[in-house]
Amino acid sequence: MDHARLRAGLREGKLYARGASDNKGNIVARLAALEAILSAEGRLPINVKFLIEGDEEIGSPNLGAFVARHRDRLRADACLWEGSGVSAGASGR
Repeated sequence: MDHARLRAGLREGKLYARGASDNKGNIVARLAALEAILSAEGRLPINVKFLIEGDEEIGSPNLGAFVARHRDRLRADACLWEGSGVSAGASGR
């Protein structure tokens, strides 16, 4: 992408802005929801794990190796994938 981070650029009648939309808002929303449950109930009814990485704009090149190294610690019954979809080559695990 040829636009500076957090700067908008006009190209072929469309506005492009690197960093204008990413996973930060979704993460904050999830944390606020957990905080609300804790406030109302005093505890969470389930264990919750977050895996947050900051390379989503460049395709998360280190995420696969990290998950492979920490597979046991990341084991879960469910998963929420923030933002875009899973790539076609992903195994779904």
